[in-house]
Amino acid sequence: MINSWNDWEEDTQMEPVITVSDSDVVSIFQPSSLTQNLIYNSYGELFLDIVRSTTWERDVIIPEEPPLPFPEYNGPLTVGVYYYPWHGDGEFHGREYLRGELEPPQEPLLGEYDDRDPAVVGQHLAWSRGARVNLWVTSWWGPNDRTDITTRDVIMKHEDLPGTKIALFYETMRLARGATEDEKFKLDAVYPEFKYMAETYFGSEHYYKIDGRPVVYVYLARVLHREGFLETFIDLAKQAAMENGGYDLYVVGDFAFKYPSYDSYGGFDSLDAVTNYDMYGSLDRPRFVGEEGVETYKSSQNAWRAAAKSHGGCDFVPALGPGYNDRGVRLQRGHKAMSRKLSADKPDGSLFSTLLPNAFNLADSDTGGMVMINSWNEWHEDSQIEPVVDFGNTTEPSELTQNLAYPAYGSQYLDILRNAVEVFEGKNI
Repeated sequence: MINSWNDWEEDTQMEPVITVSDSDVVSIFQPSSLTQNLIYNSYGELFLDIVRSTTWERDVIIPEEPPLPFPEYNGPLTVGVYYYPWHGDGEFHGREYLRGELEPPQEPLLGEYDDRDPAVVGQHLAWSRGARVNLWVTSWWGPNDRTDITTRDVIMKHEDLPGTKIALFYETMRLARGATEDEKFKLDAVYPEFKYMAETYFGSEHYYKIDGRPVVYVYLARVLHREGFLETFIDLAKQAAMENGGYDLYVVGDFAFKYPSYDSYGGFDSLDAVTNYDMYGSLDRPRFVGEEGVETYKSSQNAWRAAAKSHGGCDFVPALGPGYNDRGVRLQRGHKAMSRKLSADKPDGSLFSTLLPNAFNLADSDTGGMVMINSWNEWHEDSQIEPVVDFGNTTEPSELTQNLAYPAYGSQYLDILRNAVEVFEGKNI
């Protein structure tokens, strides 16, 4: 028992109190006759958060050296990457990306390419298969958007596509366009867009399916859930898929951010699987992730896996990335660069190589051992593993690099991935 919810006379309450902005006073010790010079903070929902996190940790979060709630995965892997088919507007999708601004620049090994060039797509397919990637989850911004046309008319029809599957990554934040502050999201387009997907993509032998069900990834499903739109969104999407081809849609939601809370449970009822697109944000945007950060991320992913499987019968897709730096395109936001080194004294690529085995162990047999990597070619956020030129090492300009070293890594990340998959499958298959 907790004493109390709202005994304000004795100040034992945990009921939320008002909060004030950072620019206002957030703590006081006056009048001293009442406070006895103790500081009293304007605590907001702090005590509810403490209770929530503490009870959750007791029930679900895994201790440092526990048996996992589900066995470690030991089968063949389905390695997916987020693929961005938007490069080729004559300016490499705006030409604002960290590697292009470095001194000297580090362009993609293929140059600032047009991804509607079949030779470019063919090289991407060859590289990704060589690294044991067998799934592209392609960013999708609606019918006849550039991402749709490139995926539909170039990637899906490419002669070298067999051996690589395609799934669509539904970009939800455009649903906020034109919505009022009260509306937040407009869902009018959901049914017709999933109808279009069903008629255009789901019947293809190259489209990725789990147990015959076409798979769609949904960006920021956690935001749709938080704002009360997820259930309706999923209902509309699944209705459209079923009524326009008889497809039983399988939806993977970008949902597993930081640690799960009881508020997450409702999402498990709507989604078929959960994953995490934003490792950088989940770790609070560190400069170096470090061993402690790796363990924190492993613990949080493990907690999500346990929660999804135990409380919703929902599948889980572990996710990771090599690093992050969006200062080439969003400098005004002041985001920290996250190094590709595990720590300052470790080699480049050490973060990626450390995270991969953890992700493989957390893969879910119900998804065919799917693991997602963010990304193949999101150059704006420097999360790509696509090959870059292989000469040069720089920390300039410092306003973009924040004095982190950026070596021109060549095909290093494809080599790391291939070796990690081969080691894992060599031990387990």
